Amino acid sequence: SEAVLNGWAPDGGMYWPAAVEPVSPRTLSAWESLSYPRLCEEVLKRFIAADDPDVTPLDLAGIVSAAFSSFGDAEVVSLRPLSDELHVAELWHGPTLAFKDLGMSVLGRTLSHLLRR
Repeated sequence: SEAVLNGWAPDGGMYWPAAVEPVSPRTLSAWESLSYPRLCEEVLKRFIAADDPDVTPLDLAGIVSAAFSSFGDAEVVSLRPLSDELHVAELWHGPTLAFKDLGMSVLGRTLSHLLRR
C-alpha cells in the first residue's frame, strides 16, 4: 500500500521489491490455464503479504474483478491465431483501447480501495 499511495520512492525513483521470488516451473504450469484476471491476481499475491490488513486476498480478488469488468472482451487479453505457429495478443480491449489499461485499471482500483480505508 505504501508504493501505491506514495507513487514515487523517497529517492524519487520507482519502488522495487527487496527480493523477487522465482516462479517455479510447477507454478508456471498451474498458471497456464488461468484467465488473465486470475493470473493477474496470482502474480499480485506474490507482492502483497497474505496478512496485509490493507489489501486482503478477498479485497484483491474484488479489485482485480472490478478492474477488468469494463473490458470489451471477457478474456481481457485474447490470443488470436495468425497462423498455426503464430498468435497475436490483443491488448486493446480496455476502456481507452490501449495496452496501458491492463495495469492502470488495477492500479486505479487499488488506489481507490486504499483511499476508502
